[in-house]
Amino acid sequence: MKLCRIEHGLMVCLASLVGWLSSNPIPSVSSTTALVIGLLSALLVEISTFVLNDYFNIEEDRVSKPYRPIVAGEISARAALIFGVCTTILSIILSLFIVFFYSLYTQFIIILIALLLGLLYNSKCKKIPVLGNSIVAILTAAPFVYGHYLYSDTPIAMKTGLYTLIAFFAALGREIVKGIVDLEGDKVAGVRTIAVVWSPRIAAVISSVLMMIAVVLSLILFAFPVSYVRFILFSALIITTDIIFIKSAIMILQSATIDVADRVRKLSLFGMLTGILSFIVIA
Repeated sequence: MKLCRIEHGLMVCLASLVGWLSSNPIPSVSSTTALVIGLLSALLVEISTFVLNDYFNIEEDRVSKPYRPIVAGEISARAALIFGVCTTILSIILSLFIVFFYSLYTQFIIILIALLLGLLYNSKCKKIPVLGNSIVAILTAAPFVYGHYLYSDTPIAMKTGLYTLIAFFAALGREIVKGIVDLEGDKVAGVRTIAVVWSPRIAAVISSVLMMIAVVLSLILFAFPVSYVRFILFSALIITTDIIFIKSAIMILQSATIDVADRVRKLSLFGMLTGILSFIVIA
């Protein structure tokens, strides 16, 4: 579970569910079955990406995250590699199953792109300033679009596009903060994050701006009509989310240290969860 970062997998599944619900599907055995298979495929992509990240990230983790399973000796690098490859193959097989039995082709393309981006990030792109962070943000936002294509191959709705943008900016801000957390390990491994190349202070400013963009975009969601009860529940969740991200932005601006960045990293992850839950309410 530690190697897979299963909490991220849960959020991938929830985000995909949001995209599926936003397509206004008429629930049926067929559409629900495609959804379940698709969620499992997406979960396997998340597992594959994080497992292979730990495999490629051993040197950085020795310095900044010695508690990670491979570095801590809880699992061998070879076993992790085999596990990562197996989950990659299984995700593709499940996605192909959806193509063959439900004729949904776009979701398969998204799965392949996600796997390719994950591999590029883990092997090469994480060392390139901004590009590595952007890839992670794209992979974080992609499940909203992916969920739509588990129901239909038609273009996504405006609301789904908005969910995706909010998730992208929030995740990009969080990833830049993580660069501050991993500063020492990244220096040793030659990973050129914004914090390494320009300084933790500049990274803090950029991440704060990105988080605030996500907050501003979230306010647009109040314009979409929903029932009174759903509106109240959505308001409570999205306001909580926005408060979390505003607090995160202020914290990292006040002190761009590794300890504060780590607290912001954990706090913002919880904010992303409440944000996804708010999306489910009005999907």
